[in-house]
Amino acid sequence: MGTDTVFLRYMAFVALGTVFATTCAWLVRVYAPLAAGSGLPEIKAILGGFVLRGFMGFSTLVMKSVGLALAVGSGLSVGKEGPAVHMGCCVGNVVSRNFARYRRSAARQREIVSAAAAAGVAVAFGAPVGGVMFSLEDLSSRFPRKTLWRSFFCALIATVSLQAMDPFRTGKLVMFQAAYDRDWHVFELVFFVIIGVFGGAYGGMCIRLNLKVAAFRKKHLAKWAVAEVAVLAAATTAVTYVNSYTREDMGELLSYLLQECKEGSKGWNNMCDASQASKVAWSLAAATVIRA
Repeated sequence: MGTDTVFLRYMAFVALGTVFATTCAWLVRVYAPLAAGSGLPEIKAILGGFVLRGFMGFSTLVMKSVGLALAVGSGLSVGKEGPAVHMGCCVGNVVSRNFARYRRSAARQREIVSAAAAAGVAVAFGAPVGGVMFSLEDLSSRFPRKTLWRSFFCALIATVSLQAMDPFRTGKLVMFQAAYDRDWHVFELVFFVIIGVFGGAYGGMCIRLNLKVAAFRKKHLAKWAVAEVAVLAAATTAVTYVNSYTREDMGELLSYLLQECKEGSKGWNNMCDASQASKVAWSLAAATVIRA
């Protein structure tokens, strides 16, 4: 592959990612400011009895759907799980508004939102029981038994619909799945411990840092939200393209990493090639730093 071709691909990757992210930010900023963010804190507030008008309206649903596709396609380190819950709640709210018994009752409306949130999590992770548990434990302040069964039925229907649509064309509910056909080794426990310690420490550090960054953005960058996203997207895509692991979509990358190495196969990007083990390890370490 020639140098010119590599450079053109690099520029196209950066340009498309920046355009997608900037378009997403502009649409949300102009047409549906309530569609910004994951939506989970607001959903929790609504289920707690607060009223946020327009947060689960039709315009928010449309902009959330379009914006999520653009944001994920831009290559930014964003996930679809939180927005999936918000969109599920928007669908439940918009549909239930057509029925007087739900439109006139705030309690019934919150039950719809609880069930819709469970369906959103079930679609995002392919786990209907997990969706119900998430809605029960993390979102809802009141969760009667009848809501439990209704939420489970809603999550189950959402999961079955996802299975029928098969958006990943794999016949599976999620893009990546862990399937092991060989026994584990004792030395692997060391790496599990390292990952656990690193994840906990890094998570706590990110929370503290996020509070400071949020305060800085609110004070200095509130008027420049779209420009901030454009600069961040350009910088992110410019860096992530260099590493083959950060260049891939996060879901696809996880599907590659969770695949078992088969005899005679080098795997994706030579990950199963013993002679390339050192190179793969350093590339994964660099990808971890870049994504961090």
